[in-house]
Amino acid sequence: MKKSLEVIINLLFWVITSYLVYHRVTHLGMNLENNYGMYHIPFLYFVLFFTLMPPIITFYLFYFIYVPKLLVRKKILLFFTIGILSCTLLGYSFRFAYGGTATLLGGKFIVYALLALQWGIIGSAVKGTILWYQSVSERRIIEKKHLESKNALLLLQAQINPHFLFNSLNNIDILIEETPKIASEYLKKLSDILRYVLYETKEGETDLEKEIAQITSYIELQRLRTDNPKYVNFNVVGDLKGKKIAPMIFIPFIENAFKHSKNKTIEDAIDIVFEVGDNNMKMVCKNYFESNHLEVIKNEGLGNETIKQRLNLLYPKKHDLVIDKTEHYFKVILTINIKHDN
Repeated sequence: MKKSLEVIINLLFWVITSYLVYHRVTHLGMNLENNYGMYHIPFLYFVLFFTLMPPIITFYLFYFIYVPKLLVRKKILLFFTIGILSCTLLGYSFRFAYGGTATLLGGKFIVYALLALQWGIIGSAVKGTILWYQSVSERRIIEKKHLESKNALLLLQAQINPHFLFNSLNNIDILIEETPKIASEYLKKLSDILRYVLYETKEGETDLEKEIAQITSYIELQRLRTDNPKYVNFNVVGDLKGKKIAPMIFIPFIENAFKHSKNKTIEDAIDIVFEVGDNNMKMVCKNYFESNHLEVIKNEGLGNETIKQRLNLLYPKKHDLVIDKTEHYFKVILTINIKHDN
């Protein structure tokens, strides 16, 4: 809590308290006027001042010293001991201030001590509430920083597998001798992907058009590894303009699809579809695999857990992830609420 807000809370508290006390003192003054002819405005302010001073002293003794120095540091026994002794001594100041109204308070010293204790409890309660609020706010800030750091780590873990880069370079190297012009185009695609990974992923969000463009380049580079033109089906449906998405959020699933779909002679081995709506988008990524089912689970399990953690950090309650495995097919359906440019 900011100091200015804490000051405002204290001022409001004492303005309300002063109004209530003033109302009581005014009522007392009217009785004095009726009985003794002693009702004067300067006299009432004098009474108001001495009425408020003991509570203020007691309140802030607990507020500034006893609670932060003793109670917060878990010196509970010392806090209660000193608090009770202080209220006992402060009872004398209350007795002095309220001497003229002894009949109202019963004229007993224990009443003054309990009155001092009451204001000590109020001061402790107000300060305790403020400290609790500050603790909650600080905890939220720390948690936010922790989530941001964790998200940065998960983003690094989610980046493109280096094996893909080496394989792409090898494939391009072969193309250089056969078709230099096509090799140059693919080299540019690889360069764009690397630039995107190095620079665009530093931001929390990127243009959906850029993200889909990098996925398209990634798939085109993967096509180099097979002569089968129907190995991959890739479609994007909907308007991409003006929409934002977290970078590298889809590519890990797509990378897994290529990783586990090892038989590149099969038609429709990988099917990837993006459906973009006004406020959400859905990716359906399906791939065929021939590996042992248990081996697939073992290989993809940790990766998907990492992706799930990142989705929970970036899109809490704003995404839906469904992963389905059958004997030979692995299917991922990811729906995300997307943002628009302001």
